[in-house]
Amino acid sequence: MSKPSTWTDRNHDVALLWEEPKRDSDGHTSLAIRLIRIEDGQIRNPGWREPLDDLYICAHISGMHPELAPSADLEYRPFAVDLYRARQMAKVLDSAARHLHREYERAGNAPDYAAQVARVAAALKATAFVRTTRNGGWSYDDSEHSITPVGEGVDWIRRTVTALRAPTQADTAAA
Repeated sequence: MSKPSTWTDRNHDVALLWEEPKRDSDGHTSLAIRLIRIEDGQIRNPGWREPLDDLYICAHISGMHPELAPSADLEYRPFAVDLYRARQMAKVLDSAARHLHREYERAGNAPDYAAQVARVAAALKATAFVRTTRNGGWSYDDSEHSITPVGEGVDWIRRTVTALRAPTQADTAAA
């Protein structure tokens, strides 16, 4: 069996893929950004058993307290994990945690969710941010995407999360 590539291989770019926020019946909003790669301008999932497969930057916006800023959690959401994969996952999470701790010691707490995402992106060596602009089906190839540098993506996340946290007209009418 060949050894899977690592997330630092430079034959592809690591990118952040914004997934559509999900709001539940209690008004809580779940945010998820999936780690993907870009090869020759094409969006691709990490391969099975690659260190970034099933890795997400997640957050939740409280329906009861939307004024509270969400915090970014780096987590895996795998279907199945064997010992080899568990060790890979732990290695990625440990490496990211060390990077984030150094950044915290240098600059303190990140001021908002977007800044937290930027720090995680740097820890994982992500260079691009991807948004689906037209969903054409289950395949990335069937959809249209906007691919920008991480910094532009972080600015977009900041604006989007601010809008998601703003009370809706229904919220203000109920109050």
